[in-house]
Amino acid sequence: MRDETGRGMATGAWRIAPLALLLLGGCQKHKAIEEDAHQTVTQLKGAMTAGPGAKIEAGADAGPMTRLTAIVGNMILADTNSFSAASSEAGLAQVISLEGLTPGSPVLDHCDKIDALGPRSRAVAARYPVYLATVRSEGARLVAAGELPQAELDGMIRGMTGQQEAFNRQWTLGGELAAGAGQLCRILARRHWQGTGGGEQFTDQGDLAEASAVRGKLEPVMSEVNAIGTAARAKSAEAMQRLEAH
Repeated sequence: MRDETGRGMATGAWRIAPLALLLLGGCQKHKAIEEDAHQTVTQLKGAMTAGPGAKIEAGADAGPMTRLTAIVGNMILADTNSFSAASSEAGLAQVISLEGLTPGSPVLDHCDKIDALGPRSRAVAARYPVYLATVRSEGARLVAAGELPQAELDGMIRGMTGQQEAFNRQWTLGGELAAGAGQLCRILARRHWQGTGGGEQFTDQGDLAEASAVRGKLEPVMSEVNAIGTAARAKSAEAMQRLEAH
């Protein structure tokens, strides 16, 4: 069951991609905001390629759209980075992918940490209305100050609203992955196997049957996670190209 999905869950890299879609519906009519849009794309690209602790840095001379995107984007990144740190500490990726796992691996002594990631993932899924509310309130201040056209704010809100279902689904699946990984961790923690992850040999047929059943349940979940991530990256690339073309 060696799979890169576990690594993706740990880094949270593909979860950053929907940030680019914050601007999918905006920057189409107002020439004055075009440079701001280009600056925002640059900031988003930087956040998407950065490692742990990624953050959107809006400079002192940043335009209103860049500042607004930084506010909500950094909220999303803070939640993602916090989860990523917890999942790395728990060994989620290692257990799901089995990469480098041995009967002596310390992560097998702390399966409860993996279990805790399930509720945590679902809690992040429930945060999306907070992100939307922040865009509306902060955007309204910029509109009232005459810094941001209402149409651009409306476009940003449309773009975010259109991504809510996919965002929620990703994190709900993350919770399912964590639950399955916790079960697999406890089976492996019995140490009734030999070798290294991906090439392990079970010495107990009951454990082998249990592990195979859990893996069978995880495979479609991981496939859907990968599919959503691929679609998100493609849509983000398309959104950025559209903005850069203006």
